[in-house]
Amino acid sequence: MPWRRAFTNKNTLKMKFNILFAVSLLLTLPGILHAQYSTMEQWETLPRQLISKDSISHDGFTLIMANDDPAFNVATIKRIEALFFIIYPAEVSTFNPNAPKKVVLFIDTAFNTIAASAGHTTHINPPWLRQNPEDIDLVTHELMHLVQGYPNSHGTSPWLTEGIADYARYVFGINNGPANWAVPDYNSSQHYYDSYRVTARFLGWLEAHGYKGIVKKLDTAMREDTYNDDTWKKVTGKYVDELWREYAANQRSKNIRDPSKDDNHY
Repeated sequence: MPWRRAFTNKNTLKMKFNILFAVSLLLTLPGILHAQYSTMEQWETLPRQLISKDSISHDGFTLIMANDDPAFNVATIKRIEALFFIIYPAEVSTFNPNAPKKVVLFIDTAFNTIAASAGHTTHINPPWLRQNPEDIDLVTHELMHLVQGYPNSHGTSPWLTEGIADYARYVFGINNGPANWAVPDYNSSQHYYDSYRVTARFLGWLEAHGYKGIVKKLDTAMREDTYNDDTWKKVTGKYVDELWREYAANQRSKNIRDPSKDDNHY
């Protein structure tokens, strides 16, 4: 795939994932919790009692994996722990070496949306992963939000924030195929500010068609709080509306494939 970064061989990453998954099955602690969050301090503070809490460190990164759902599948937790040590260091290295090196992932029954991230903490609502156990790369998307670390949470353009996070999921994700997750084909009803997968596909096309490095430049501008409409012109020589028209006019070639059909999509 022309715009997916070949960080390493696919089989090597799969092997690393399986080894880390097996090792992480050795770790767990007991407890219980309920909480609501109105401040960053509350968001980032774990309760004293949990069903399980794993603390794992590797190559300069530490993951605190907390769970307060007694019905949550332990195997899913271990898969997420293994995913973290493959995906997060790669996202940090690519986009923001100053991102937090210690991260909390909290399976939180008190949290009523699928997942969200701020500071160094991600909260995940258990029902979604119970019903969609292959969708572990939602964590890849959320980890990218921690890497983004924009000063005003979602940056000045939330559509771009989410588009970059889904771009990261597409580039780094290890289980998108089994989860039936893919960026959508272009259609004329879309717009670049539709966010998430639509924006991710647009960004990927730009990376592969003469604008290599644009995602990193946009991400940096958002983090440095310098992003505005002129940023696109500054980094590409064109405004975003011009780029979208260029993208829309060149979709007959089907240049971007489904990652699940690409043997070298890492």
